[in-house]
Amino acid sequence: NRARFKENIIIKTPNTISLEDDLIKLCFSKNKSIRQEIYNNLNVDWLIDSQIKRIFNQIYIHLNSKFEPDSNIILDQLKMKEDHQKLAGLVYEIEKISPTLEMVKDSIKRLEHIWLKKKLNELRDELKNSENNFQDTTKLINKISDIQSQMNSLKGISR
Repeated sequence: NRARFKENIIIKTPNTISLEDDLIKLCFSKNKSIRQEIYNNLNVDWLIDSQIKRIFNQIYIHLNSKFEPDSNIILDQLKMKEDHQKLAGLVYEIEKISPTLEMVKDSIKRLEHIWLKKKLNELRDELKNSENNFQDTTKLINKISDIQSQMNSLKGISR
């Protein structure tokens, strides 16, 4: 029974969630270049989980400072109890990772790739519907082409 319970947890937590969790942990790295990489290159729109988005928005302004963010200050700024609990859990696990700049770059690339893939699927659905309605599909086809080019430029992501 316990094994089945564990299996359910794995099924319900896709890769994106652990990737976003890891990214939050990386924000607390003592290495300033890691924090600046996130500050300069991560688009908050790429975060799918709304809770992680709220937490990241509180951390973001601290990423560019000389020292790593103070988790207690950020915990105090979080208005929702479940956000507070989530971040407290992540902060507790920070010691388990030894962040590198490569790890951060890869995580950011993967988040962008997942977001682009989601956008691509939405546009393809829209294209199908507009073809059925005999609407002009040129704009959609151009958008799809742009996203595919962006995804191709992200090649070399370790899966």
